[in-house]
Amino acid sequence: GTGPGTEGTVSITLAAKLTTNGNLTLKSNLNGTSRIATGAVGGGYIIGDVTVERYLPSIRAWRFMAAPTVGQTIKQSWQENQPAGVNPGTGFGTMITSNNGSFAANGFDFQTNGNSLLIYNPATNVWDGATNTLSQIAIAGGNKSYMLFSRGDRSVTPNPGAAPTPVLLRSKGQVFQGNLPLVPVNAGQFASVGNNYAAAIDFTALGFNIDQSFSVWDPKIPGQKGFGGWITFSSVNSWNPTPVVPGGTYTAANKRIESGQAFMVHNSSGSAGNVTINESSKISGSKLVSRPSGSNSVKQILTTNLYNTNGGAANIADGNVVVFYDGYSNAIDDLDAVKMNNFGDNFGLSRDGKTLIVEARQPVTNTDTVFFNMKKIKQQTYRLEFIATNFDANLVGFLEDNYLHSTTVVNMNGTTTADFSVTGDAASAAADRFRIVFTNLAPLPVTFTNVTAAKKSNGIAVAWNVENEINISSYEVEHSADGTNFTKATITAATGQNSGGTALYNWLDVQAAAGDNYYRIKSISNRGTFGYSRIVKVAAAKGNEGFTVYPNPVTDGIIGFRINSLPAGVYTTRLINNAGQMLSKNVLTHVGGTATKTIIPSSTLISGTYQLEVTGPDNKITIIKVLVQAN
Repeated sequence: GTGPGTEGTVSITLAAKLTTNGNLTLKSNLNGTSRIATGAVGGGYIIGDVTVERYLPSIRAWRFMAAPTVGQTIKQSWQENQPAGVNPGTGFGTMITSNNGSFAANGFDFQTNGNSLLIYNPATNVWDGATNTLSQIAIAGGNKSYMLFSRGDRSVTPNPGAAPTPVLLRSKGQVFQGNLPLVPVNAGQFASVGNNYAAAIDFTALGFNIDQSFSVWDPKIPGQKGFGGWITFSSVNSWNPTPVVPGGTYTAANKRIESGQAFMVHNSSGSAGNVTINESSKISGSKLVSRPSGSNSVKQILTTNLYNTNGGAANIADGNVVVFYDGYSNAIDDLDAVKMNNFGDNFGLSRDGKTLIVEARQPVTNTDTVFFNMKKIKQQTYRLEFIATNFDANLVGFLEDNYLHSTTVVNMNGTTTADFSVTGDAASAAADRFRIVFTNLAPLPVTFTNVTAAKKSNGIAVAWNVENEINISSYEVEHSADGTNFTKATITAATGQNSGGTALYNWLDVQAAAGDNYYRIKSISNRGTFGYSRIVKVAAAKGNEGFTVYPNPVTDGIIGFRINSLPAGVYTTRLINNAGQMLSKNVLTHVGGTATKTIIPSSTLISGTYQLEVTGPDNKITIIKVLVQAN
């Protein structure tokens, strides 16, 4: 049995045999789960049926599970062999539901919109609903695992408002002993693997010739609906969890897989692989939470977390890690961890047609790029968090937003956050919306000696002095309303001697936003390398509250549109030409305050004057004159 701080262990030593006569039970509760210790193959052995329990805390979420005994069906074990919908009142067993009208005949308890028991199909990379619960929960010559949606014990029906309860699942039969059969993992595919032992195992002690990583389902990840999400452990990331979820099950390095827990593996090679779970992989202890130690001190690591901020609170939904080290390859191999898709929000890494959750790469070079991949993103607000450690002081990362055409500086030795919204525009949820481009800010072919920004009666005057101007092609003035998220406001060709001389440049921002305005200058060399000046800040002149268009005149056919210090709501824009024809209509969801949007007309704009008609949530209409200078 188990009690506070204790672990019940059954050990069979030498060539002894333990005959149970069906009377041995391995207990489980909040404090721990009993186990069967490592035995010598062909030596100590248990003869007869064993009942093995597994305690699940009161969380309404999916669990990825396997059974440690052979002999019973799913109906006989996890449903306590009860008629459909019947609760025996013992606290054992759970309700399992189906979307099939013949649910009762197939062993299920209720009919719902979806199945609460899923089986992974490696050929299609899809979770198929179980067709019945009358089949064997485990088979001696194979490996079976299930994604089970647990609401609690059999007192909890599928009513969404029903409070979850703790539950004890149990199965009875011959326990798995000795080395288990090989689990095949086909080339380029995932495979689900169940830990069928009545004991925890160490992943690194298994026999395998596949990727050096594994993924487990953590029911404590808030995710999109609070039903859990995938956590990946990789040798590249020193077996630390990706993502790290505050309050989650895994907050430190981990190589263990609990009794009755299933996990996912992947084979990136071009040939078939396999996994062997052996007696020597068993380890002591049984936990609801695993907290070993680990270190990443010798590697450059970029961690990216996606937070769901809908409703105000920031709940982590997904994340990924890139590890840069001179012993790694940029090609996909067994050190990279291919991503398992969550049922809700997904934020992975794109590389060579694959989506990764952990990427192993060579050290960063100038203009190196990390490509992100978004899937199943909802129309709401999100936050990206970037945590960078051990990078060179001269290295700077720039988060590029392909939807807003904006950039955000990423601190390469600290933490940076960037908020974004997904609207009804499909492009705002594009898989490739975000990427990080690195640049080395080591000595550049120009020096900024002074950058100023000052209020004028007709706008804000921005000026910059440069020295040592060599091979510079142009300068871009970038504007920000918050000092973090910058967009290009104008571009100026280099007019100095470009042979090491000095030059002074000026630009007037006639579309300055209400509140604070920030500016920085981007120098672009003839070779395409670039650098940045320091950031300057100035309060805009009063009277510019409302809406602005930038740059104005528009030169690239894309209209930058800024909402200045206005309340949240839906704003509608219509672009109208001199003939009164509407060229485009956009519906923009504004979260309040100051924000930048992008308007891309449906047809190419010719040079001339246009009207941008803006209707706010109060139905007030504002007309802005837009000048277009086509290239």
